[in-house]
Amino acid sequence: PADNFASFRGPNGCGNTSIKNLPTSWNEKDGLNIAWRVPLDLPGWGTPIVWGSKVFVTGATQDKRVIYCFDRLNGKSLWRCEVPLAEGAAAGHKLATQDPRWNKLLQAGATPVTDGKRLIVPFSNGQLVAVNLSDGSVAWSKLAGNTTSNIYGWLNSPLIFQNTVIAAFEGKERHIAAYDLATGKQLWKSPRKSPTWASPILFTSPKGTPMVVLTTDPDVTAWDARTGKQLWSIDVFKEGPEFCVGPSAVYGGGRIFVNCQNDGIFAIEPDAGTLVWSVTELPDYGIFSDSVSMLTNGRHVFQFFDYYLTCLDAKTGAVIKHKEMLDACSYASPYLNNNSLYLFTDVTTMIVNSDPESDFAVIGKGEIEDTCDGVPALVEGALYFRSDNALYCIMEAKSK
Repeated sequence: PADNFASFRGPNGCGNTSIKNLPTSWNEKDGLNIAWRVPLDLPGWGTPIVWGSKVFVTGATQDKRVIYCFDRLNGKSLWRCEVPLAEGAAAGHKLATQDPRWNKLLQAGATPVTDGKRLIVPFSNGQLVAVNLSDGSVAWSKLAGNTTSNIYGWLNSPLIFQNTVIAAFEGKERHIAAYDLATGKQLWKSPRKSPTWASPILFTSPKGTPMVVLTTDPDVTAWDARTGKQLWSIDVFKEGPEFCVGPSAVYGGGRIFVNCQNDGIFAIEPDAGTLVWSVTELPDYGIFSDSVSMLTNGRHVFQFFDYYLTCLDAKTGAVIKHKEMLDACSYASPYLNNNSLYLFTDVTTMIVNSDPESDFAVIGKGEIEDTCDGVPALVEGALYFRSDNALYCIMEAKSK
């Protein structure tokens, strides 16, 4: 429903939404369309989750893990859950990214997911916890795996399929597994061979298979969401990224689209797992993303990386438009909402006409004062940003 935002990048995890009445301008300095702002006492990077009248966000340090719940209309605190350490989890979990800011934010770097009853949260120490939306009580908590060999911690955001939560684990071992939503019992587990910091996506293929797809280095792999059986795996990245695969796959128009630094943009047929087309060069010495995920509406594929917004033909891979924008992208992956692209930069949000024939005309701009590299939640009439230090509700004044 339009008044819920249940998972990373919205439905299917692909960033393509059709929400009405989203704000197209805001400015914290002037107080324009900032409905409320609440400070958060613990750092985090995960996207807020919205369900009904509540908005949820996470924060953590190496010694503490917290889930916050606020009233979505006024920012009033409704409950706060300090999550106990799961059995078998190591206390004092440290990160070693060589970036002090990342070492703080990535303790709660993954985005939770909800079925409307429970919020399922992965933390960087390898812990997976479910809390009840009504009061924040812990329904179950378990250790999914050991992350001590992973300098970034557990960043892969989970999915919900029917009565299960599916999570790709990156640590001392690599796997993708499904857990019972009500109890946390592991239902299936499939080993993985390749590293990734991308999140899986979930969709039904043209032949009707509920499919989980994950981008890794060098392969893209699909599993049956019902059983965990591997359906196919295709090596598409030959050179690979400098550090790790960050962009998640996207699905639309019956095809999977993936991108990777140093390699290119690729289209894959989902039922057969075969390569349809590849683009390994962009105009103006354009580069391919090492972090930001793409978008598709089934006709076009969009990549916003560095200063450039690129539009490809989804059927052929032909470059339709490649334009230098005013500001460079941040780490936050963009959204396509109806016919508008929401592009997140280091200093602003640019709202752009997605029609390449419009020359990607800028139709709106938003700005907050705090540093924000996270992907916001989008619901009817509002955006929710989790910055380094606060949670924001962006809403047109007339919509309050």
